[in-house]
Amino acid sequence: MGFGQFWTSFGQSKTHRNFGQFWTVQNCPIEKSNWTSPKPTTELEDQRLSGKGFTVDNHPFEVYGIPDAHECIDGNLPLRLVLDIDVRQKPDPMNPELPFLDKYKITREDLLSRILIACVNILYSDLNHLAILDAFALASSSNTNKCSWHIVYKYAQFVDYRDLRGFVKKVADRVGKPYFEFIDLGLYKSRFNLWLLGSAKEDRVKRPAVFSVKQGYRKLEDYLVQPKSDYSKI
Repeated sequence: MGFGQFWTSFGQSKTHRNFGQFWTVQNCPIEKSNWTSPKPTTELEDQRLSGKGFTVDNHPFEVYGIPDAHECIDGNLPLRLVLDIDVRQKPDPMNPELPFLDKYKITREDLLSRILIACVNILYSDLNHLAILDAFALASSSNTNKCSWHIVYKYAQFVDYRDLRGFVKKVADRVGKPYFEFIDLGLYKSRFNLWLLGSAKEDRVKRPAVFSVKQGYRKLEDYLVQPKSDYSKI
């Protein structure tokens, strides 16, 4: 079948709970030089501390307001299809040399549609898996100046980060210049992290796209790369 395997076990019992692990930046065993300093989380009433980090109980609203909370991902284990898109619509006044969409007369809708269509086409051509655009869960930054997206497709499971990176490289090749510049190909490593849905970062919050919520992606679990349990609805 080549790279990529597919899940058939979505009907697992909801009564079996192994609470998922979400780590604050200070506990995550990966490079953190570009992260802001985390703030204390002691004001959160319903969290359990563990040796590796903290565990979020029961409801994803408990994540909201926790600064710099990330899902820490073991790239050597199976993981979902995920792409990280990060670019500004207009020039960054602090880093004007960075690429931005207006430079290429690209809208964020055009960027997202090209990437999603490329994913669908490659899933079908390489893996004989028929996907639809409505099946992708999108999470975006609340900062309207940025086009910062996590794209998660929960119906495809890859063997490890190398397998996933190979697929994403094919997506980048398919969309071509300049679109591939905005896909973070350096994300996929033996251990990497993604900003957790609902977590605050400076003045920004990662939140589900309205489109995805309308499609029924209301659970925290829908936006995780390595989900470990079911979660209450947002």
